[in-house]
Amino acid sequence: MPNDESWIGERLQQCVKTHTSVSDAAVARLKGLLEGEAHERPLTQGELLATAAQLMQDMVKPVMPTDGGGNAN
Repeated sequence: MPNDESWIGERLQQCVKTHTSVSDAAVARLKGLLEGEAHERPLTQGELLATAAQLMQDMVKPVMPTDGGGNAN
């Protein structure tokens, strides 16, 4: 499995370099999924749907407040 983990890590890093919109959270989730659950057994439809939803949330980068964090009211 160490060769698999190395290959997975290399592919994910290449993806980040090619697609700058890929977030660190999405990379971490994909790495864990590919080295863990999906590597050990096929995922159920429910697990795939939940994973897709989690990945979409991971791809939303946090928005920093433009007003310095103060309240406008």
